[in-house]
Amino acid sequence: MKSKDKALYLAILFFTAIVWMITAISGGGAGEFFLEITADGKSIKSVELSGIEPGASITLHEGGGMNELLISGNAVRMISSDCPGGDCLKMAPLVSERGAIVCLPHRLVIKLRRKDEDRNSGGIDAISY
Repeated sequence: MKSKDKALYLAILFFTAIVWMITAISGGGAGEFFLEITADGKSIKSVELSGIEPGASITLHEGGGMNELLISGNAVRMISSDCPGGDCLKMAPLVSERGAIVCLPHRLVIKLRRKDEDRNSGGIDAISY
């Protein structure tokens, strides 16, 4: 391998590390997220994570059953549910707005959202021809 190739690989590695650190730092903390809980497609609860102590739990009695969420920092996970099967208990904790916890028997959807997201704009996302 030539020295120019090594320098190019090191530069690519360096810039990749810089971009990764910037995205990790600017990813947001617990104060920038709120928890959006919907049942049957209707919003039933919206909770700011900055106002909740780490280790706190939220109990939901929706859809004829009981679900309990555990909040630790900016991670949210389902810790108990009386639904058959318990698939919602096996879902990964939410740490960003990219995922959701879904309990199908109780028709619950739990998502993390950023505070600055304009959820009520009702505007058009895209137009396709």
